[in-house]
Amino acid sequence: LDKAFKGMQTDVEGMKNALTADMNAEDSGDMNAEDSGDDQEGGPSGPPVTGTDAEKYKQFYDMAEKSGAKFPELVAAQFALESAYGSAISGTHNYFGMKATGSESGTMKGTQEVYGGQTVNTTAKFKNYASAQSSVDELVNRWYKDYKGYRGVNNASSASAAADMLRSEGYATDPNYSQKLKKIMRQNASVVKPGGGGSGDGSKKSSGNRTSGYQMAVSVGKMLNKQGY
Repeated sequence: LDKAFKGMQTDVEGMKNALTADMNAEDSGDMNAEDSGDDQEGGPSGPPVTGTDAEKYKQFYDMAEKSGAKFPELVAAQFALESAYGSAISGTHNYFGMKATGSESGTMKGTQEVYGGQTVNTTAKFKNYASAQSSVDELVNRWYKDYKGYRGVNNASSASAAADMLRSEGYATDPNYSQKLKKIMRQNASVVKPGGGGSGDGSKKSSGNRTSGYQMAVSVGKMLNKQGY
């Protein structure tokens, strides 16, 4: 455990250094500037996702199925929560708040994180994608399928359990993240499964208690590893 924790500390330091470099670039006049559309993961940027909220939710459900998500309704719920149904994306075609590493095309934006029960305003570099499908593909490959020794949420027994697993694996710092996803899945159950029951019911309830320092370090380490650090 000692060696694992020291490794996580090293990853955290790497993240801090990368963020510092990004903020220095910001001070040079690059704040909130996007890289050119021809640098989005190997080609010009694809068309934006359009339609009603329900139509966009169903589009992301279908894209998630294509990518191999066992619970495509959960991917669609993440799209709705992270980007306000596509109205507040983090970077080009970034509908999930995925962070960029130092060498990747990205967009600097302000964001909020929750640490030790306290909401902190910060700035981060969010990854740019060539299309909505490419953003879904990376989300599913890194968080839904097994990745770098970590069990993906496709291993969960239900969409509700998968939502809890996303939170415990460190995808988001918001202690209520999984509950918000379950609510969105219930609200949109008829969009993806007409006449079906509320997806997201029957899961373990999140206590909402603050995690210990060690648990937080484990979550940060997992997040950094999956983000490519």
